[in-house]
Amino acid sequence: MKARVIYLLLYAALLAGIVAADSGTGAAYQPAAHTLSANSFTYYAIEQDRTLYAWGDRYSQAPSLEEAVPVLEDIVSVDAGWRGCLAIDAQGRLWSVGEYMLDEPGSEPRLVMDHVADASAGLNHFVFLTADGDVYVCGRNTGYPVEVDETTQYTPPVCVAHGAKAVAACDDGSFTLLENGDLLFCGTFLAFSTPEPVLVGQGFDDLPFGAWAAKGNDLYMIRETETPAGRKLTPEKRLTGVAAVYAGVVRMANGRFLALDTTDAETPAFRELSLPEDITYACLSDRLLLQRGDGTIQWSGD
Repeated sequence: MKARVIYLLLYAALLAGIVAADSGTGAAYQPAAHTLSANSFTYYAIEQDRTLYAWGDRYSQAPSLEEAVPVLEDIVSVDAGWRGCLAIDAQGRLWSVGEYMLDEPGSEPRLVMDHVADASAGLNHFVFLTADGDVYVCGRNTGYPVEVDETTQYTPPVCVAHGAKAVAACDDGSFTLLENGDLLFCGTFLAFSTPEPVLVGQGFDDLPFGAWAAKGNDLYMIRETETPAGRKLTPEKRLTGVAAVYAGVVRMANGRFLALDTTDAETPAFRELSLPEDITYACLSDRLLLQRGDGTIQWSGD
């Protein structure tokens, strides 16, 4: 791989203490292109020439970034999940790499659909958005967010919503952001479960990753709460003054960087993180991936 390897001491850069809401000043919030992703000790990065590279557990011949192997060409977005990754190319074609499409076993890339604008991978399913604003979910039936025939291992794309502008998957469910700012959810979220999309909140602008949503310069975490009427999903504001949200890393409008700490899964916290100012994307998994303004990929390998 052409990228220069720079090893980062991530955990030494994390300072003790939870970061409270910060008003911040400066840059307005901007959605970020997903050029890096990781999960389950496998890592994916899009180089400047739009080649998607991979290394880690799923690629025994490529244990490190220096030995990363090319997977697909002309790729503009990538999102990794438990069973592989999803990649969108410059023509809007969605590719599944790994084991999400189990009717076609193997790790070779499989074409899912054309004219796709956004995609996100969960544990056993994935969700994607077409250029026309339609939202589809598909994948394995285990933990699947739509009622389907349990006798099959793989379910083709099922349309669950229209008029959307962004999607994001959590482990066993899917979030959809409509053009009017309504945030919907279908699937399973801890103990809450619904086969049909339900309204979670309104007035949102972006779904940067997982169960997180942006409204203006505010970042919200979607939480499951108990009410007299039963369990529901509720947006909870966690940060203000946010300029960009990457995968587990936040750039504040005042120039600071914060890393998501999920040591306590019920109450995730943010901690200070020292990063170069010119990063264009960051992905925090078991290690940290960064992409710099000059296209350099950095990885906190051993």
